[in-house]
Amino acid sequence: MTEVRKAPIPHPPRRTGNPASDNQALINWTNDFYRIAILQGGLLQKAEQLAVQETLEDLIDPASATIATAQKTANDALTLANTAENKAEFNQVIVESFGTIEISGTDKTATYEFAEDEEQKDVDYSVVLTPLSSNGTPDINSTLITGQSYEKEKFTITVNSAPGAGASVVFNWHLRRKTEG
Repeated sequence: MTEVRKAPIPHPPRRTGNPASDNQALINWTNDFYRIAILQGGLLQKAEQLAVQETLEDLIDPASATIATAQKTANDALTLANTAENKAEFNQVIVESFGTIEISGTDKTATYEFAEDEEQKDVDYSVVLTPLSSNGTPDINSTLITGQSYEKEKFTITVNSAPGAGASVVFNWHLRRKTEG
């Protein structure tokens, strides 16, 4: 298995007073935060935090430790670490494919059709979308996703309002599914 190096969770961008660049910086940060914190597992789950805390409270008192109890503690710690790693690997979400999709003009929906070799085995997947760019002056609500439908050969997204004549919005998308185990 290839080891994935985790990047640190990025700090939010600072406002510059320029709405266009500030909005784009916030969109980019949101996408980076989601990718690192959720897709790459950069955050511990609440249950894992509590398990670590309880385990640390059960450690042996150093004043009464012997070589044998120290070895047992080390072995138990290794077992706990391996169990946590296996659990984390099992619960991973895999990004299977990604791309962009565009909604333009008076359309409120867009459909992405998979290439023949990209078709999905079932509809048990989800698509994560983030606004990437826009052309013209789209309605602000055209970046708000209100619906998604999935088929083996395609998925369709619906936005709250159409971008408007001469305008469009482009979204990044990531197709995700849980690992099978």
